[in-house]
Amino acid sequence: MLLNLSKHFCFSRESAAYDVDYLFTKDGNAGQQPSEVRLVLNISVNDNPEVVHTVMKPTSVLYQSNEAIEKMIEEETLSFL
Repeated sequence: MLLNLSKHFCFSRESAAYDVDYLFTKDGNAGQQPSEVRLVLNISVNDNPEVVHTVMKPTSVLYQSNEAIEKMIEEETLSFL
């Protein structure tokens, strides 16, 4: 997976439809460890305005399959909302 390339992911749970744009970035902020990437989620539920959620993840997530990354995005989204 490339850094700084935004991707879109949609999923549904019960009566809610989730639209998520996600981005992995490594911006070198003081609080960011060299072995971490920042995951930024722009989440919209049922076409409501987007909310932004940011979380640090180990760099190793970039080497996972797309299916594993999408599952992680889904879990992260549901845990945030």
